[in-house]
Parts: sequence; structure tokens; C-alpha cells
Amino acid sequence: LTRSSSFPEEDPLSLPFSDFYQGAVVIGINVYAAAQRALKGFDKLPADVPKAFISNGNVLPWMNPLVPFLSLVGKKAARDIIQVAANAYGPSGKRFYYSYQVTSEGKGAAGENEKYWDLQEHADTFYRLWKQAEQGNWHVEFEMFGGRLYETSEQCQLVVEHLA
Repeated sequence: LTRSSSFPEEDPLSLPFSDFYQGAVVIGINVYAAAQRALKGFDKLPADVPKAFISNGNVLPWMNPLVPFLSLVGKKAARDIIQVAANAYGPSGKRFYYSYQVTSEGKGAAGENEKYWDLQEHADTFYRLWKQAEQGNWHVEFEMFGGRLYETSEQCQLVVEHLA
């Protein structure tokens, strides 16, 4: 499976099943396995230690289905797994988040060039999420280079609408 694995938009079911399956498993199913293990690990931690599982993703789960199909299926599964876990376990202090970086214009940060990624902002955001007392919104977007942290679904929706 490679980044270039693709399919013609007019024939999305032409992708070999093995490629589709691998894309769904690598991204989506593995998030389920990791979240499940994290939940078990939370029970072994002292009560005063914050418990947070943060899946770092991107904006793909909120985009239309004509974006890269392989990533989209797995990322939507990951998003849904995190949302269900946050709703079920968040109130008891076992928190789950799907987070990703956006540009100052509210667009999904992309590219393999490191200029697109603010690693310090990733670390700061993850630390803030880990330290916050309550679950809050499971869907978190943060702006690169010291910008805003979008924590409410209304704010996130504005960013998603901006991308459309």
C-alpha cells in the first residue's frame, strides 16, 4: 500500500480488495486496538494521573469521499472510534481525542515538507489535552505556530465549512 495507491474517481470500486482492506486496517482498526489497550492501561495508573488517548490525524474524515479513498475509510473509522470512546469513557476521566493541525487560514495542514508541521504546537496541544480536567470536545483542531485551539464543535464546523 502506497500513497500513490489510487482509483479512478468514476470507478471507485476498482481498487483491489486487498488494498482497500489494508488501508482500513492500518488506519482504522489499529486505532481501535490502541484505544482498547490504552483503556486497560488507564486502570493501572494512580487515580491522580490524567488519562488521555490522543489520536493525531488530519481533516480527511470531514471531507467528501472523492479524496484519497484508502485513507478516508480508515480515518473515518478512527474518528468514529474516538468519538464513541470519548462519549462512553470521558465522563469517568478516561479521555479520548482526535486532533490535528490546521493552517492559520483554517485549512488542513498537508505535505511531507517539515515546514507544514509545527512539532512544538503538537506537543503543547497534547499536553494541554492531557492536563485538562474534563473530556471536553473529542474533536480538536489546533493552529500551527502558536495559534488557536478549536475545542467546540461549532468552531470545528466553521473550519470544516471553510475547507469545503
